[in-house]
Amino acid sequence: MRARARSGIVAAVAAPARAGAARPDAMKVLVCATGLTGQFADAVYSTKYRANAMTDAGLDVTVVGAPAAYPAGAPALRGAYRCALPSAAAAGDPGPASVIRRRGLFATYLAEPWAVLRSAWRTAVREGFDIFFVSHLEPVLALPFLPALRRGAGPRWVARVPIVFPRARQRRGSPRSFALRAAVNRAVLPALLRRMPLLFCSPHIPPYMGLPPHPRAIWLPDGYEDATRDAPAPRDARRALGLPEERRMALLFGAASRAKGGPLLLRALEGLAPDFTVCIVGAAGGSYEGWGDRSAADARGWSEALRIVPRYVSDEEMRRYYAACDAVVIPFERDFPGDSTHLRRASEYGKAVIACDQYLIGEVVRRYDLGWRFAPGDADGLRAALAEFARAPEERFAAIRERSARVVRDRSWAEVGRRYRALFEAQKKNV
Repeated sequence: MRARARSGIVAAVAAPARAGAARPDAMKVLVCATGLTGQFADAVYSTKYRANAMTDAGLDVTVVGAPAAYPAGAPALRGAYRCALPSAAAAGDPGPASVIRRRGLFATYLAEPWAVLRSAWRTAVREGFDIFFVSHLEPVLALPFLPALRRGAGPRWVARVPIVFPRARQRRGSPRSFALRAAVNRAVLPALLRRMPLLFCSPHIPPYMGLPPHPRAIWLPDGYEDATRDAPAPRDARRALGLPEERRMALLFGAASRAKGGPLLLRALEGLAPDFTVCIVGAAGGSYEGWGDRSAADARGWSEALRIVPRYVSDEEMRRYYAACDAVVIPFERDFPGDSTHLRRASEYGKAVIACDQYLIGEVVRRYDLGWRFAPGDADGLRAALAEFARAPEERFAAIRERSARVVRDRSWAEVGRRYRALFEAQKKNV
């Protein structure tokens, strides 16, 4: 369903003038990285970019995170980093692909994030930080800190809530465990909003969760960076991936689930000739539902033109897939009021988008004219969009590359860093 819900969120605080590196008297910000290995797919990297944007905006930033949050080889932080649980770090890095399987859901989503949050908060109080920023907050984990927040003790809190916790009528088909988790977290959000700003990646998330408008519910999306400068040429990327170099290519990327729209894309291909390449890439099995049954599409001639890679891929492979494609497909079937990592990456790589027309995703694609839209869950609409993609002239893709560059400029990490600084300064003044 195409949605235009009335927003219960306010825009991020207006940004101050551009600032340089942190001064000796700069505001001290502790970034608590509770998004651990496996808890949120992009937690490590998105936290790193947020912290670096804050540093570039002139803040004195220290990240306190989980033992495996920043393993060797991960992109470097420009500020300081401390391990929240050094004794656990000595046991080694379990790796993001295995943390849920090895530690279980309770440890992944509650026990370990809580231990990191408590350790980081003690550090912030002990060392006199001005701001305590939780980069990925499971709201229920903040409840034990409410007495201190009521007293006004310690640094000011600001927290980012990355997960959408739907209401009962929106949770049909969800596992019981997630339904309980969503209900509990949604119930505590009003109490947290009375004590701290909560940041959301989309203006549609609070009303979707049933929250009334509140001045501390703030839309502050993540930034974009220009990936085209370091990306391989499309033909080179396709050659490295073993894909046809001359054929147009569409990409669906992410963890496999029905909600991500894999089965919808396969149904759409059943009515199309295999005149272009389709790659569906991402982990399947375990806690994921899988990408769906491809047999009907194969019967229509897609056995060679359709590649499904049902596993985690390396960062280098991910970059190659995005560089190789001509368009990124975002066919979310269920209501999804949030932002999309895949929409961000499509813009960063200058690629067209074939997306479900709902909430923020539809608004961004429509505003910047980034590609083709279809009604969520509509296989015929997706099929028509794919057909238009297949026959679109190259001039259309060149124009989309130029508009994608404008998206990257409008939502740059530098701008995001300035907004964080303005928000933290307002919090320090108790605004």
